[in-house]
Amino acid sequence: MTAEADKHLQAQDLFIKAKTAFELGEIYDANVKVRKSLDLSPSPEAIDLAKKIKLALGEKYLAKAKHYLTVNNLQDALLEAQKAEANLEEPKSFEAADIIAQITNKTAGKKTAKKWLRTSITMTSIGLIAYASFWFYNYNNENQRWIETKTKDNIAEYQSFLSSFPQGTYASQARKRLKELAGNDDDLWIQALHYPTHSNVESYILKMGDRGGMHIEEAKYMLDSIEFNTAARIGSKDALESYITNNPEGNFLPSARQMLKILITPEEKLEILAYMKTFYDLYESQAYGELLKYFNPVTQRFVNESNIDKADLKKLFESGKDNVVEEHIEFDDSSLVVQKMDAGVLHLTFIVDSYRTVKIENSNPTATESTSKKGKNADKKNLAKTVKQYANQEVTIDLDEHRKITHYKIKVLSTEKSESAED
Repeated sequence: MTAEADKHLQAQDLFIKAKTAFELGEIYDANVKVRKSLDLSPSPEAIDLAKKIKLALGEKYLAKAKHYLTVNNLQDALLEAQKAEANLEEPKSFEAADIIAQITNKTAGKKTAKKWLRTSITMTSIGLIAYASFWFYNYNNENQRWIETKTKDNIAEYQSFLSSFPQGTYASQARKRLKELAGNDDDLWIQALHYPTHSNVESYILKMGDRGGMHIEEAKYMLDSIEFNTAARIGSKDALESYITNNPEGNFLPSARQMLKILITPEEKLEILAYMKTFYDLYESQAYGELLKYFNPVTQRFVNESNIDKADLKKLFESGKDNVVEEHIEFDDSSLVVQKMDAGVLHLTFIVDSYRTVKIENSNPTATESTSKKGKNADKKNLAKTVKQYANQEVTIDLDEHRKITHYKIKVLSTEKSESAED
């Protein structure tokens, strides 16, 4: 591959990255990449994208100029308006020009010439002194700005300096340092995007926060997102409260507060587990008086029954024990899932294993033929059989704010049955 072809491929790769960044709203990042692409190998697509980015930057500069003008920060407003005017096209550029005119009118009255300069020297001297004064003023002003810019040492300051003194004494130094900072910013941001860990994103903010990094706001949002996702994944009260405390202006505060509101602590879950195990112990022992305390006077739904009162509920429990010799219910502790709903309602889902032994009496005619010649007709013989039943069930329960069962549903997952006859 020739060097020229290699440059073309690099330029194309940078163009694609610039286009992606532009579509994601990362204007500054897109600008850096498209400029690099154009430096390597200009293409019509890259030139067109550069024009779009230039207009987008102009819009950003114009918005900043309007803001600074609103807060009466005339110096920064003028700088941003000048950058906006250079990047925008008509009619948008007229807005920037209007801001420049407003600032010029405001500051015009503050600059007055010295009266003695007008009367004490000739017109030639006036011209020479005026020129010297202008040069000296510009030189001093550039010197002062350069000292301030180097002290602050960030991207925005160097951009502002070059906007004011594009051909100044320190312009080449400013461009060199701006290129270094922009390169560092680009490298650190790419690393944070490719490996979006807490440490990488935080490192970008720490290193580029005071350097005018182009992606600081995006990085802060990303860091906020990482911290919330970590708290949500842990899902504990401490983790969620820590996120809320450490991010008082976090983007995910409403979600964190809602999660905290419906959170079931391990202690609450153990309490509910014990509560439901007692329910099944009472059912096994047929202590229906105590069992009915788990219900309101009317239960909205119990298995297939709707709006059933306590008297009918007791009958339902009793009929369910007909012919039952033995019953045991095992509660799968690990299957319990508890969700806290609105108005204090708890939604429970869990698995139980039901083991039943049922005795069934049958009266069936059986023909028994006598060995004697007289013989006898059929007589009746009472037969009984024992049926062992197993059912694996998913139970869904709603408990109201007073821990009363309002809905009780069963879904049978699997069953087994065996029979044995008795004499």
